[in-house]
Amino acid sequence: MSEVTITDDASSDSKRRTSRETMSKLMTPNPNRRKSSFLKLAQSSQQGIHIRRMTKALLGPTHETLEEPPESKPKIRLENTYKMKPDDCFMPFKIRNEISAILHEYLANVTYDPIVCARLCCEISVAIKNKVKSMNTPRHKVICNVFISQQTESGIQVASRCLWDASNDSHACVTYKNSSLVAIGLVHGIFYE
Repeated sequence: MSEVTITDDASSDSKRRTSRETMSKLMTPNPNRRKSSFLKLAQSSQQGIHIRRMTKALLGPTHETLEEPPESKPKIRLENTYKMKPDDCFMPFKIRNEISAILHEYLANVTYDPIVCARLCCEISVAIKNKVKSMNTPRHKVICNVFISQQTESGIQVASRCLWDASNDSHACVTYKNSSLVAIGLVHGIFYE
């Protein structure tokens, strides 16, 4: 035999009411609970406080994101080449000459200032990267780092670590010195298979 439980409608209604009450308690915010940083950012942006940098995802949908995006060009699909080695190698000796020329051009008459040198690091690295890309190094990812330090009695050590194929990947490093600063230009060329 099977057991059958019989409930009256009044007890099931009371159970529904208690579940609704618990749900409403869960949905109302607890004033003693700490707010997450996301909620603080969202509330501060709603109150009119200007936030210097914030992603569009945190700000929520705006009139710009609600508009339809402009029609873009169709993506070009290329066939596989099945090449496992590059046609042209990454030539560090040619790249060293270009790096030293760019460093000399930008830093010949510059005295060390942390704010100016921070901006110059970005400009020089972009210039070096563009020059190396124009030197016909196809299918190589070009990574460029520039470090500028004040020339004092102290030293600077720069180390980099990379997982690469020694036969296809290479790097070039140049050090430039003038009366007030030391600059290091470092370029890695990593082959895309």
